[in-house]
Amino acid sequence: MNLRNLVRKLCVAFAGWCTLLSGQQPELRDQTKARWVTLDTAQLASRFLFARSGDDRTIASQVQHQEVISGRFHLDRKQRFSIGATAGAGKHFTAGWAHTPIGQGAGDHGFFLKRLYLSLQPLRGIELQYGGLDVERGASTPIASYHPMAFITGQRLVLSRPELGLDKIAVTFGYLGDLDNPGMEKHFHRLKRTNYNQVLVGKKVGERADLSFDYTNQWGAKTLRQGVAVRTPWSITDTVRFDLYERVNRRSSAGAHIGASRSFWKLVGVDAGFAAIDRYYGDLNDDAFFHGRRLYAGGNVRLVKGFTLSALFNQAVGNDYAVGKKRHFEIGLGFSALAFLPNAGKF
Repeated sequence: MNLRNLVRKLCVAFAGWCTLLSGQQPELRDQTKARWVTLDTAQLASRFLFARSGDDRTIASQVQHQEVISGRFHLDRKQRFSIGATAGAGKHFTAGWAHTPIGQGAGDHGFFLKRLYLSLQPLRGIELQYGGLDVERGASTPIASYHPMAFITGQRLVLSRPELGLDKIAVTFGYLGDLDNPGMEKHFHRLKRTNYNQVLVGKKVGERADLSFDYTNQWGAKTLRQGVAVRTPWSITDTVRFDLYERVNRRSSAGAHIGASRSFWKLVGVDAGFAAIDRYYGDLNDDAFFHGRRLYAGGNVRLVKGFTLSALFNQAVGNDYAVGKKRHFEIGLGFSALAFLPNAGKF
């Protein structure tokens, strides 16, 4: 592959719009050769968010926008050496959206490189990562773990060798902090520090269940988490998820989440559940929930190719203190460029 073709493929993968505008599929001189770019996410979205606090103040009533792009550049034909990256909107650890001037408050903008790391796979099923990473969740959801756009700086070893008795073992040492500075250019100096350690194991049970267990030490707070996702044979649900966690020191407490989802005709999806996150969890989890007991329901509809309409409502219930967020409602429209890119985003 010559340099001109490689540059064109990188542009298509990370901008997405070259293919959309030209309507042409990038040519591969040899279809048997390795793909050089894997694009995992290329999404644009807008939503209206309304939220009220526990003391009945309106804390959000605004139209927001979101841009997220993530993927890997493969530096060799066997894809053993890669550079991974994720960029998106949101100026905080728990922010994946930016504000428009429409609604309460002023608008803002910003597109930040939130993750950037080197990946080396010296042997099958063994991966070493170094740099700006995401958070390993296993089968746990962001409701009872960390925000979907969470970022840390450090190193990770991932073993994916079922013959060891577990499908995944991930060991992470890193730094979690600088919560209001999501840009990786402000995080590289943290590679010398460690305040976050995690050991996670994952296991598939048959064709229906995914299990994970992890021990996390964040800022000295030690937490055990268990996640279960079960694909059910029942007609009323497709998947049931369970999250449990136990913080064993520093205001020791526990929390849980149970949720179920169901799809109809491959066009409509609905989900609902109950979450109980303790008051001192830290608010680094999904920003639609944070802490407190709450019921939620949501859904999504595929409108046309690449476009999805989604909504989420949750309400705090049975709390003996004024939660930071009593009610949350959002409705939005998302567009995924992957639906239009050839080879599912692999070039």
